[in-house]
Amino acid sequence: MKTIAILWLGLAGLLTALPLAGSSSAHAADEGKPVKHSRIGLNEYQNFLIGWDAVAQPQRFALIRSAAEYDQLFRPAAVNGSKGPFAPAENFFAQEQILLVAREMPAPPNLDSVFEVESLEEQGDQLTLKYRYREPAAASYEVRSYLALRIPAKKYSKVVFVENGKAAGELDLSQGEWAKPGPAQD
Repeated sequence: MKTIAILWLGLAGLLTALPLAGSSSAHAADEGKPVKHSRIGLNEYQNFLIGWDAVAQPQRFALIRSAAEYDQLFRPAAVNGSKGPFAPAENFFAQEQILLVAREMPAPPNLDSVFEVESLEEQGDQLTLKYRYREPAAASYEVRSYLALRIPAKKYSKVVFVENGKAAGELDLSQGEWAKPGPAQD
């Protein structure tokens, strides 16, 4: 009899816990899943980001999925004595892609301190990057700096960029929009 009572209590506890577990799982499904990423150093490749109309579009956003796309946004910059690569190796894009946010800004004393990743998450086929941008103090010249993240190669239909807690832009990859503003046409 004791065994039946213990089983009954265990079953009652399990039945009570299931709806709670279900609601917890449903809530977790609504949240984004973190995406593994690593920051690409500003000196990792000997190149520079080509221009865009920063007055019309303060930020540049891109999800670079091929060497051809990379070459549309960056140009080689030969530096005396340096033997580093100008761009990622061709096979890089078989396994990874590059998520990019760029701005034209007053030259800061430390370029690496301007952008900070808060989170990078995917929900279904949507990727969301939340980041901090710290506006540098006025300087005697302007630079184009960027945050570039290595992420696993995966097909997304949309990328959303959130800067300092506010929507800053998005890419509709399902419509072929991989960079905003798009690269200059030659």
